[in-house]
Amino acid sequence: MTATVAAPPARARFRIPTTVLAVAIALSSTAVAGVLAAQVSGSSGGAQAVVAPQEPTRGAVSAASASGPLRPDQPAPGNHQGAAPAAPAENAEGAEAAEAPAGEPTEAAAPVEPPAPNQVPAPGNIALPEAVARPFAIGPTYGGILSSDFGPRWGEFHYGIDIAAPLGSAVLAVTDGVVLEAGQAQGFGLWVRVTQDDGTVGVYGHVDRYLVQPGQRVQAGDMIATVGNRGHSTGPHLHYEVRKTDGTPMSPRHWLAQRGVWLN
Repeated sequence: MTATVAAPPARARFRIPTTVLAVAIALSSTAVAGVLAAQVSGSSGGAQAVVAPQEPTRGAVSAASASGPLRPDQPAPGNHQGAAPAAPAENAEGAEAAEAPAGEPTEAAAPVEPPAPNQVPAPGNIALPEAVARPFAIGPTYGGILSSDFGPRWGEFHYGIDIAAPLGSAVLAVTDGVVLEAGQAQGFGLWVRVTQDDGTVGVYGHVDRYLVQPGQRVQAGDMIATVGNRGHSTGPHLHYEVRKTDGTPMSPRHWLAQRGVWLN
């Protein structure tokens, strides 16, 4: 005999009334609409805040006024309220002098005093004694080659030195002095005789031209003649002698060496 099991009773389903559901939907729609309206209102208000022009502060220059002249009641650009006024123009030179680097001379620098009469200016505004600024003694020619010395030569005595040099080369006063004679001389063709700074007499022979006159003062290095080939000469050269006041000849090489001039 088969037992029969009775089925459990079916549970009743809960249903929301249609009226309540309609009210809930209406309330939700109203709330959503309010939120959306608030967001739209807030965004439009923010846009107005961004677009709205700001009132310029006192002392600011607008784009419109910057292109035209300033009004009497409008301050100069950059001169904000409370800023210190610009320094007077008369104080500008003092400020520039204060900002000048140390060691640089200003426009008001003291003038340089001229050198004394017995001094000559040298580079760098340094005054040197005249005897230092120019040579004390110098060779009788520029360049040239010593071709014959003081002493016996060819069976006779040679009273000076010969310096071979191109025709027309400069003949120089060896020291300061005074011209004694300039003109023709036997054996030399033309010569120049100069009283030198120590009282000796310098003789310049065989010159082609003389450029000084008797009584003329000369200084060491002055051009007094040109190298020639006149008189008893075998080629262009200068014959130079040094004689004491009594006419006694001296070795020109030794005399020049005592004054720092060396001839090779």
